[in-house]
Amino acid sequence: MTLAREVVDLDARTKGRDHPEYAAGLANLASCHLASGSPAAAEPLFREALGVDRASLGRDHPQYRMHLVPFAQTLRTLGRADEAENLFREALSLAERDLGPDHPGLLPLLDHLVLTLVDLGELAEANTLLKRSVNLTIRTLGPDHPDLAVRLNNWAGINLDLGRFDQAEELFGQALAICLGRLPADHPQVQTLESNLNLARRLRQEKGGG
Repeated sequence: MTLAREVVDLDARTKGRDHPEYAAGLANLASCHLASGSPAAAEPLFREALGVDRASLGRDHPQYRMHLVPFAQTLRTLGRADEAENLFREALSLAERDLGPDHPGLLPLLDHLVLTLVDLGELAEANTLLKRSVNLTIRTLGPDHPDLAVRLNNWAGINLDLGRFDQAEELFGQALAICLGRLPADHPQVQTLESNLNLARRLRQEKGGG
């Protein structure tokens, strides 16, 4: 943390507070605060870094997009999901333009946006985005990738919240099958998925009358 602060101070003196490297240093210092559990200290640093990025590089520069994401994460951690949503949407839009709509680099951004939408209670849109994320994961990482199991589990959870118990049961089952292909039956992740699957099955049966 001390070294990151010293770099910021040095860049401010030698390059000026309107220089992109000063912005990069600010974002690095902010990330240190965020990692140490101090999002309130990180927030103004990220905000200043993005202001310098916009003024010196423009919104189309990769550094601006790179700093958008941890700033949005900071705001979400601070309970400001509505502000975080706007930033994640902007970052996703820029990444789609720069990388294309089918690049695996979009997956973390989709994950962040989904979680933020869940925070806001926007389950229908979160469900739609998770479907896109799952399909993109299959196409780019393969049908047996562990990240697919995580996204299937999250997608199933949203379907559970939406009362779509049959869809949730199917998705939990798919996630469990992937995990059983690489993990022992007593692994905590497998046990969690089995519990989730049993819950979805029970709710589906109760809804259908048995």
